[in-house]
Amino acid sequence: MFSEYKVLTVGPALGDRGGISSVLSAYRRNFPDFAFAATNSRHGTIAGAFVLAWLLVRLPFFRLSGYRILHAHSAAGKSFVRKRIILAWARALGYRTVFHIHSGYFAGYARKEGLEKIGAILRNYDAVAALSPAMADGISTSLGCATVDVIPNIVEAPDTPPAKQNSNGPLQLIFLGKICRDKGIFDLLETLSAGRGRYSGRLVLNVGGAGDDALFDAETERLGLGSMVRKLGWIGSEAKRRLLQEGGVMVLPSYVEGMPITLLEAGAYALPSIASRAGAITELIEDNANGILIDAGDRQALAAAIDRYLSDPALRRRHGDEARRRIESHLPHGVAKALENIYRRL
Repeated sequence: MFSEYKVLTVGPALGDRGGISSVLSAYRRNFPDFAFAATNSRHGTIAGAFVLAWLLVRLPFFRLSGYRILHAHSAAGKSFVRKRIILAWARALGYRTVFHIHSGYFAGYARKEGLEKIGAILRNYDAVAALSPAMADGISTSLGCATVDVIPNIVEAPDTPPAKQNSNGPLQLIFLGKICRDKGIFDLLETLSAGRGRYSGRLVLNVGGAGDDALFDAETERLGLGSMVRKLGWIGSEAKRRLLQEGGVMVLPSYVEGMPITLLEAGAYALPSIASRAGAITELIEDNANGILIDAGDRQALAAAIDRYLSDPALRRRHGDEARRRIESHLPHGVAKALENIYRRL
């Protein structure tokens, strides 16, 4: 699909834990001409340093073999530093460069490091891309980038239509992501505990992810939620597909986000979402259309949203069907078009 443009994509190791790695793995499955080189390692900092150094050694040889565009997928912090090193070397070698921002933390990181400093770095690249129009506008305004392209995150639809959850069984709430306070998981536990009397036997929270596991286990025990919470750990793509196929409601009460893959995956499986107004979430979820929006930290609103879906299976189905309809631009053909528009211009 992209063979005529000779694009080398760099980013986190495929199969790593995190949204960018999931995106790049989906690129590999859907775009036959996808060429990729890792910028870090799943085996720690020292191994990651060797991977980075090896990539820098290989870049001239990729260039000599005809690769003309280097597309770097980046978060904030150390990820940004690594991509800055790679892109500086790539520009010296004559690559056209694309810097693709995935992190909801990037704006805060830029303010911390200095808007002028980060803006000057980004303006050196031939293209800067973000996940949503709002993110692109924010980067353009705050960092002085004349043009910021939008490349939506990719999601794959299931091969077979998802099952509709049996309204007679307990409602399956699904949380997928890093276990940390920024994701709102501990607000969710507190909310379930406060409503334990009306939720017991009527819903189950499925938690797929890793992070502050010790605190999660301690809070689950302290709040008496052992029978209501299924801790799955970090789940692979096949286990995730099975979980989503069973139906339910995605819950993501985050304080900080970019464009969460989990909400796109929920839409692909016709599941509604309860999510906070963080990052680009409001561009994915319209309140009372394909999900329910709350303010981060508002446990009363979170409880009210859970209660609505718990008591109204028909509402879950309507919102789920609308969620599936709205992810069209995030399916592989839509993302391919956005990528090709940038590569053609470069």
